[in-house]
Amino acid sequence: MGYTGMYIQPPFKAKEELDKIFTWSNTEKEVSVVKSATKGNEYYAAVRIRKEGKPEEVIGVAVKFSRRQSRDGCNFFYNAVEESSGPVLKNCPVSVLDQLGITDNADALLWRKACYENAAKLKDPNSLRNLPAGAKVTFHAYFDGGPYKKGDRVTLYKEVRRTTCRKRDGGRYEKVKSFWTDGMYRWSEKYIPSDYLVLEGYTSAR
Repeated sequence: MGYTGMYIQPPFKAKEELDKIFTWSNTEKEVSVVKSATKGNEYYAAVRIRKEGKPEEVIGVAVKFSRRQSRDGCNFFYNAVEESSGPVLKNCPVSVLDQLGITDNADALLWRKACYENAAKLKDPNSLRNLPAGAKVTFHAYFDGGPYKKGDRVTLYKEVRRTTCRKRDGGRYEKVKSFWTDGMYRWSEKYIPSDYLVLEGYTSAR
């Protein structure tokens, strides 16, 4: 399923508008939001579905949304995926996950498991995201790439770059970007295996 576009009178809040989208009813079905949250341009919701003569369900929904002006007049776009379809987005907060009903759908269970694991990583001081600038990790490469062969020992350190940016109104703000590097190449976190080891001591970031 692709993106759905619409025009919403500004100013508006994405979470409130998406809550409205997932709250509706007709003669056969009643849909409402039990709990929802946004993370950046991602929206997650526990959605209650009631159908006459059938047990009530509370399912997970993951939504990617964006604000942009299109030629046809739309200024808000969203792409919603139910948990049973295996959403790519897996950052659903625990507060939403805990509201979901019982399910035996394999894709939904895998999605919930991944979301719980990602939520736990946010609290882990040794997670790649939470390690401070200069932290060092090491692991064995699991593929051939660049100067490394599969099985080679790789050691990376975390570098943080801060850039001062100008706002449209003339003000300024600081943009912070972190990345992992071996001193020559940058490594995306998705290429760092989960069994990495955190080395004691830190390397001064450039």
